Amino acid sequence: FPDNNVYCFDENNRLRYAGPLSNLPRPDLLTAQDAKLHIITSDELFLKNSVLNTASYIVFQNNGVTYVENGQTGYVEYSSSNAADAIQYAVNNGSRIFIKSGTYTITQQISLRSNIIIEGESAGIYAQDIGGGSAPAAPGVILQIPSTTTGFTHVFAASDPNNSFTNIILKHLGVTGGGLVRFGSSNQEWGTGSAIIENVTCDAWTLYSNGTNIYCLDIWHSLHIYARSVYALGMPVLRFATDFTTNTWNFGNSVFEELFSNGAPSNVPNFNIYSAGGQNNTMMNLLVFIRPQTLGSGMGFVLDGETSYVRDVTIIGADLENSLGLVLKGLVDSVYANLHYPYGVTICENSAGNIPTLPVGQYQL
Repeated sequence: FPDNNVYCFDENNRLRYAGPLSNLPRPDLLTAQDAKLHIITSDELFLKNSVLNTASYIVFQNNGVTYVENGQTGYVEYSSSNAADAIQYAVNNGSRIFIKSGTYTITQQISLRSNIIIEGESAGIYAQDIGGGSAPAAPGVILQIPSTTTGFTHVFAASDPNNSFTNIILKHLGVTGGGLVRFGSSNQEWGTGSAIIENVTCDAWTLYSNGTNIYCLDIWHSLHIYARSVYALGMPVLRFATDFTTNTWNFGNSVFEELFSNGAPSNVPNFNIYSAGGQNNTMMNLLVFIRPQTLGSGMGFVLDGETSYVRDVTIIGADLENSLGLVLKGLVDSVYANLHYPYGVTICENSAGNIPTLPVGQYQL
């Protein structure tokens, strides 16, 4: 409360102490059971009685150590000076992970599994310059990939050569120095058959002054993705791709709402829908984009049918403020695009000389 009282609950969620922090008994006077009490301030009281009660684990930091608290018992089960290691423990052992505000240094990639929810207290961001303007720092969860890190570019990953994942939810997270998640890979690896991604900020400008070609969401060989309110600063926002030649499956069936990219490198698509597998093996299809936006540098919104089809794509209310606007390349068919900005559509062939199929009345510009 405003008078700076603290509240202590036991593992059965019973209130054991309420009062000023200065009156709290010294640790050496507490019983073994009392010593496991979790102390919260009034700011956390609402959360404790809502989302925290449904979390398998609550991840938080104190003095450089990341703690993993069991959301049901209130006991700290695991702690580490390596934040990624602590979060991996929670992912391996729980189904719903709640990460409290703070900057978590990620020095190793965190492997996801099926049936997992990872939710931050809010998506944080560093203060920075944005296209000549400035954005103030916002407190929240920041997952920071240091400039010295090698071997990975995304905080989370889920890929397997034999099986796809399912039911992955990522919400209210901020990332700096890289992307949020990679599903599948260009090495013929499966991604996910169901995922929700919401309220995410990926910031590359803190490390890459000229932008980077790391995609905030790098999604391969996946289906049934719903992503909403994803902002990529100094980097492209989305690659949704297939290159299957040894496996056979069609991908897409997904909806993307309010995705934004500002400041990708000039030769990198801000949005890249890429189909490069065998025509008899795979394609990208049934995609809906609602109010996508590109700003500053980057190649715009590219539907790239390199060796297999991109088709049945609907783009509504796009604001593509790049010189190439919407790019249709190669094996592209059945696209409806409603564009708000005057750069329009660029049509080009792929390396085999294929050009997009353009039915009459397919475009509203």
